[in-house]
Amino acid sequence: MLLELIAGSERSEFVLIVDSLAQPGRALLKSLMRGAALRGETVHVFHWEMSRAAISAGLVPDIASRLVHHDCFSDPLGWTGSDALIPETPNAPNFPHAHGVVDLRAAVGGASGPDRGPLCVVLDSLSPLLLHAGWPRVLSRLRALADRRHDDGVQVRQVVALLHGDAHAEGSTADAVRHAASTVLTLTPAPPRAFPHAPGSGSTSGSGQAAPRSCFDVSVLHKRRSGKVVRLEERMAVIDGFESRLITDGARSGGATTANSGEAPVCDPTAELTFNLRLTEDERKARGRVALPYQFSAQQKQDLLTPGGSATPTQIGGGRIFYCPDDADDVDDEDPDDDLDI
Repeated sequence: MLLELIAGSERSEFVLIVDSLAQPGRALLKSLMRGAALRGETVHVFHWEMSRAAISAGLVPDIASRLVHHDCFSDPLGWTGSDALIPETPNAPNFPHAHGVVDLRAAVGGASGPDRGPLCVVLDSLSPLLLHAGWPRVLSRLRALADRRHDDGVQVRQVVALLHGDAHAEGSTADAVRHAASTVLTLTPAPPRAFPHAPGSGSTSGSGQAAPRSCFDVSVLHKRRSGKVVRLEERMAVIDGFESRLITDGARSGGATTANSGEAPVCDPTAELTFNLRLTEDERKARGRVALPYQFSAQQKQDLLTPGGSATPTQIGGGRIFYCPDDADDVDDEDPDDDLDI
């Protein structure tokens, strides 16, 4: 599912990545940015927590050239005279942006060129916005960003946002954002040996496999347009260039694949049963000798179909029907209900 979301074959209008201090999610965020750029989309990145250089670090030049940066990191509160992208207080009288949050759609439209195609908007991250402005204002801006009824030419195909789950108490804020997202990706750390080549042990393994930048378990909650909700667990590895790879079930079982064949062993589901599901050779022969009720031998067919066979005269044409009329069977056709019998 994750690879389909990154490639764009599985549509999702709002992808929310929920990470934590134990498992950061910026590697997966950059992998989704890479996938949008490879689809030919222009990626608008609003970054509140990292500089432009840190956002572009690790991306190949072709991918980095498709990024349009909205710097919310250098001067988020407008202390140096620039417009504040996060208010100091939502009720400030001189606050330059309505509803306490920057107009994301206007910012994207103002930075887009004349040839506007499909766009992908990346928010790194939602936590500063939610902590300063509250979730009602933030979700209102996100809803306006994805609204297709505007005639400003902005075509937002996907919104990808990062949310620090441990920065928000369990309750209305985190639940409201999860409810608004069409796909929620919750990251947890993977076991140390989850990937054949652990980070920090070299650039490639003996088989030529690239070392991962990050390896983690992902709990996927995906809401399709048809109304179907998909829940599954996957293990991902992000390698150099922020390319994502799905770790197979064989690799997840703790190195169950062999180094020589590279194939996972076939598991026999009937190995530990207390009863036998298969027949022995003697049992098969005994079953083949059993005559079923609807099967007749040639002699039986001859006896039943031939009048001169071995059947007795009573069995062939010798049957009789004896009928003794009952008193209730004496029915008068002229008075069937006996109402004239006075």
